[in-house]
Amino acid sequence: MDNTQGHSRSYERKMLSSIEQNRTERSRRDLFWADGARWNNAFQQLVERENASDTAFRHQIDELLPGDTQVGLEERFFNAVHDDIDWWSRFAAELENAEHAVAAQDELDELTKHQFMVAWRLLERQVVRCQVQLEILERRRRQGGRLQRGQWREQWNELHRLIAQQSACYKQLPSQTTQRMLAWCRRLYAMQTETRASWQHTQDVDRSSLEHAMRDVAALMARLDPP
Repeated sequence: MDNTQGHSRSYERKMLSSIEQNRTERSRRDLFWADGARWNNAFQQLVERENASDTAFRHQIDELLPGDTQVGLEERFFNAVHDDIDWWSRFAAELENAEHAVAAQDELDELTKHQFMVAWRLLERQVVRCQVQLEILERRRRQGGRLQRGQWREQWNELHRLIAQQSACYKQLPSQTTQRMLAWCRRLYAMQTETRASWQHTQDVDRSSLEHAMRDVAALMARLDPP
């Protein structure tokens, strides 16, 4: 499945961008801004679209046996998330450019709130991209018996860096963010457990690196869901 078959978010992006044009033009703002409600709704619709696409990609990949078709879907998933990151980065710059055109304090406060929402969403998509890469690496580990030295660790460290960035945004991470990360950790750990089981009677595989990775994932799960 490609972006024209259920993964596209072009409509939702165009809608949010179109509404954003009303922010700084007084005549258009009076007619179409609707106290920011339309912006908030369009933002949420785009977020939901991206999340639904992530879920659909993962289900499709999980249903396929290893091979070119699965690798092709992995690539499309990665590219879709990477494209999201590019789009949110450009949209964040657009909001930054709007600062000079906003005069009223209440409008500036609203813009600041929207900038935070966009920055947070950009960070969320960066987290997902890192997660997708780790999932791909786990499939490569299972298929090839090992990964290149340091390959998994590099992505895992990047994930921790992004989690630290998220934590810096709030005194306590939103429950939804924590639960989403915990669910993903359980998914990754299940993949690793399946790999360990499939290697039970296999020689020339790197069991040590797999066990180290599993301990890392288990430690993050324990941190996210303490007893």
